[in-house]
Amino acid sequence: MEPHPSTPQSEVRVHNAAAALPSTTTSPSPETPPLEFIFNDGHGTLVRLPATPSGAAQLLHLTQTHYQTHVFAHRAIKDRIHQQNLYLNGLHGQLDAVGKSIVTAEKDIMRAKTMLAVQGLPLVEDDCERCADLMGVRVL
Repeated sequence: MEPHPSTPQSEVRVHNAAAALPSTTTSPSPETPPLEFIFNDGHGTLVRLPATPSGAAQLLHLTQTHYQTHVFAHRAIKDRIHQQNLYLNGLHGQLDAVGKSIVTAEKDIMRAKTMLAVQGLPLVEDDCERCADLMGVRVL
């Protein structure tokens, strides 16, 4: 999968430190390795490590921890998505239960109207404002 274009890209490269010296400067001292490893984490952090066995070990450790950081972030996002799905499933269950209650209440109304009609009693509408407001609510 290709990263989003706005995602910062990290970079690992070898840099010739001697070539970066000004022309008026003599060659680097024997203690300074002519090459260095450069790690850019993609967020502006630039790490320079000497091109030595110790620097190589540090570079590998740095890139592995960088990788682990992204793996953990990825896992945390997946865990949050899972948690939200569980929450939504719970809401769907509640919605289904309320929907069944609505159907039961509608049947109760119809049974009451039928019973009143069988008894020959008129179906008198209540003038309760609150009930009128509630009856105006539509079920989606």
